[in-house]
Amino acid sequence: MNPGGRLEGMLGWIVGNGVGAGFALGMLIAGVWGVLVVLGGVLNPVVLHAERLEPDFEDSNGGIRHTH
Repeated sequence: MNPGGRLEGMLGWIVGNGVGAGFALGMLIAGVWGVLVVLGGVLNPVVLHAERLEPDFEDSNGGIRHTH
């Protein structure tokens, strides 16, 4: 981000300005996105209970073997 640029007023206090500030902003956005994806998975019951909802794999005889 350039000093005096459009984003400096909004985000300059978080990532600074000048050399490396744009990269820091990209890392910040990626981190926030990662947290949102994890929270979406934890709060979604289908994802949260996937182990119970899906059957275990079938063995070569056609029967179902439990993995635990």
